[in-house]
This record gives sequence, C-alpha cells and structure tokens, in this order.
Amino acid sequence: MHTEDLQHVDQDKRIALYKRTDTKSMVWHARFRIEGQTKYKRLSTKRADFDEARRWALNEFPRLEIRINEFDEPITNLSFKDVAQRWLSERERELQRGDIAKGTYERDRGTTGRYLIPYFGTKSINKITQKDLDDYWIWRQDYWVSGPGATAQHKKKRTPNSNTIRQENISLRLVLRKAVDLGQLRHETNERFVWKHQSMSKNRRPH
Repeated sequence: MHTEDLQHVDQDKRIALYKRTDTKSMVWHARFRIEGQTKYKRLSTKRADFDEARRWALNEFPRLEIRINEFDEPITNLSFKDVAQRWLSERERELQRGDIAKGTYERDRGTTGRYLIPYFGTKSINKITQKDLDDYWIWRQDYWVSGPGATAQHKKKRTPNSNTIRQENISLRLVLRKAVDLGQLRHETNERFVWKHQSMSKNRRPH
C-alpha cells in the first residue's frame, strides 16, 4: 500500500490522515495508534473533504478504543478462517453451557471444517462479496459429485437438497455475523447479501 505523507490531526499524534497513491480515489484514510497495541488500525473515512475526514476520525477514535480494549475487536483484518475458528470456539462454550444442542454444534463444526474453511480459507472476510457466496454454493453443490468429495467411497455422488442448504446457510451466516461483531465486516454489507441458493429441488435427499 502506497500512501502520501501522513497528516496528524490530534496533539498526541495518535490519529493521522493520508491518501493512498496506489488508487485514483480521493478518499482520506485514517491511521489510529491504540495504546497497548503494536500495530496501527487503518480505516477508510469514506470522505474526500479533509475537514470532514478529520471530524470523522476524531469522533471514531474513542469508539474504536472501546471496541478494541473492551470488546476484543482485532486491530488488523482477519481471514475467514480466523473468524470461523473464533466462532466455533464460541459455539463450543455455548454447548458446554447448554445453550445449544450437541447436534447443532456438530453440524456447525462439520459444515465449517469440511466446506467453509477449505473454500474461503485465508481470504480476508471483509473482502467477501456476493459473487464469492454465489460461487461457493456452486462449488458446494458439486462437492460430492465432481469436487473434492467425489472420490470418497462412503458418499453417494449427489447434490445437497434444500434442507441441507438451509442448515448450512445458518452456519455461514453466523460466521459472517461474528465478523460484524468483531468489526471485520460492515453490518450494511452483511445485510445486503442475497441468499438465493437456499431453495433447491425437493426430491433430493440430504446427506
């Protein structure tokens, strides 16, 4: 990432604005230095006017400190795998408390370990798009037919039915919701995702 000279906007030099030189965008970006952290937190202000970007950064800084210091928001971007593993650890604690059934936990763990993490892997979760989700479901439908599971001896070569897709959708959506809670994915972005592969042929059997 190439940047222009930093312009500090606070007396303690913990907040700086800059523009990226590797893009034509005129938007200002903010770099925050959070006490106790060894890395900077970088966010787009989504504003091209310097004064507006400065006001946004000054207002955002105290909220950011709270999210990082009190709610464990990561200082850097997390991959899908990072978020999924954090979510599974949370689900395990819910199981131990009796908040979810064992079958629910095993479904989530199986779906995440067999399909979600192998497909999305190290991709930054804040970079996931609608196309990524659409492409994933195409890959998932072919998993046991012509994909990674096609050579498995214990599985029949068939595509998942609507109930299987609905159940696995729940796991994927909860991982993305965890990303929102961690400040890794914008709520508005998550709400715009269209889950158009939830319904499939009713005569296919789940597996």
